[in-house]
Amino acid sequence: MAYLKLRLFVFITMLTLSCDIAKAQKHVSYFFGKWDVLAKIPTGDKQMLFEFKDESGQLTGALLDASSHKILSPVNVKLRDNMLSLQLVTANTKMVLTLKPNGINELKGVFGTRYPIHGIRIYSSYH
Repeated sequence: MAYLKLRLFVFITMLTLSCDIAKAQKHVSYFFGKWDVLAKIPTGDKQMLFEFKDESGQLTGALLDASSHKILSPVNVKLRDNMLSLQLVTANTKMVLTLKPNGINELKGVFGTRYPIHGIRIYSSYH
């Protein structure tokens, strides 16, 4: 009887862990694609184009040129609790952004610590 209880416990634990892993992977894949992001800052609106993708199991990101879509700067990307934290340096300025899903193809967040951001997915090969 104890053997059956142990097997049941192991089965439930493994099932729970696999569901958590699938849930985390679903959150990561939400961000895959290209995003048109607008930050409202005191010096005026800042339009940015980001691309996020899976490279060898790691979420990677880049700031792209809006017209050519060529990479301008790599982005340090961290995902935690379905929130994406971005750090990058462009024109000798360090930028920090925090983004989270807002509907099916939208993001919202903050630039720095207080300036609002809104993003719209413009391309995704994953959805």
